[in-house]
Amino acid sequence: MIWTKEIDSDFLATILREHPAKLVLCSPGGDVGIMLGALDYFTANPTSIRATGFVASAAIPILALGSPRCATPRTTFMVHLAQATVEGNTTDVVREGSALEGIEEVYWSVLEKRTKKSAKWWANKCSAASWYFSAAEALKLGLIDKIVVD
Repeated sequence: MIWTKEIDSDFLATILREHPAKLVLCSPGGDVGIMLGALDYFTANPTSIRATGFVASAAIPILALGSPRCATPRTTFMVHLAQATVEGNTTDVVREGSALEGIEEVYWSVLEKRTKKSAKWWANKCSAASWYFSAAEALKLGLIDKIVVD
């Protein structure tokens, strides 16, 4: 299966319907709620994931759960703190913030379990701004298992 769009409800529906053994992923990220469902799926269903182009945000922990995980040489990666647009009264905003912090904890814990770095390291790396890195750096970090050229 090839996915070159955001992580959205179509992505989750497609993986649940197709049960891909292999996934080529080129995604700027997307909905963190959908990401949680995808993380559950890929935790229970080992899938070979190949990153290419640009893989970012909500797509990063999905890639981390690949088995095996690889990337093409020019793939660029990006991680950042969770983002949301919140509307409502003060109570709604506070609750949304707490929920978002919980989702961030899941995000960092997946990266801690599936890379060579701690959750705290990942969170600190992008605490000031989004962090972009190369396939070579992803390999050093343990986010991918190898760089492929074919």
